[in-house]
Amino acid sequence: MTGPAPQMSVQEYISIDEITETSAEMSLVDIASSIQETEPEVKADDEEDVTIPPVTSKMALKAIETEQAYYDAAAGI
Repeated sequence: MTGPAPQMSVQEYISIDEITETSAEMSLVDIASSIQETEPEVKADDEEDVTIPPVTSKMALKAIETEQAYYDAAAGI
């Protein structure tokens, strides 16, 4: 809309909801259904093929030592 706003009477202003086209109210179920219909589930092709190797005790201890060193450095110790 460009230019000045159109003039309307007080009665027109009060009854604007009755003369304006709107859509019907949607329930939560309707909203959820419309979202599920329009947003297909996306899965990565290699998502199922990923295997995480087991962590040994030696690897876990090294990770803890690395984390402690990081916190010490961040704290200025």
